[in-house]
Amino acid sequence: MIDGNQMIAAGVGAGTKGLVAGLVAGMTPLKGVTPDIMTAGIGYYMADKMGGFGGDFGMGMLIASIGQMVREPIEGLFSKTALAPTPTPTPTPVTGKNTPVVDVDEYITAKYAIA
Repeated sequence: MIDGNQMIAAGVGAGTKGLVAGLVAGMTPLKGVTPDIMTAGIGYYMADKMGGFGGDFGMGMLIASIGQMVREPIEGLFSKTALAPTPTPTPTPVTGKNTPVVDVDEYITAKYAIA
């Protein structure tokens, strides 16, 4: 039987994962890990050591952290199979007397007649 309270606690933990990752983001570079790894560790600790709502909350945070970590490799896998976007055409420069010069060297050459 599905326990609604357990599902709500896991959902709240998954939703709070971003908040916890933001809170630990300042100290994670000192430890040499990413915020997602740190929140996965916190979620695992909570799921293991706490019971009831706290354990389910930690389980939700752990699942959300792992889901965030595997998102990029999965998107990379499926983006290779997707159609490549059509490249935008590069604008061709218009030459004329009143055309603005983008390159600094060209500007100096045109302005001061230095070759």
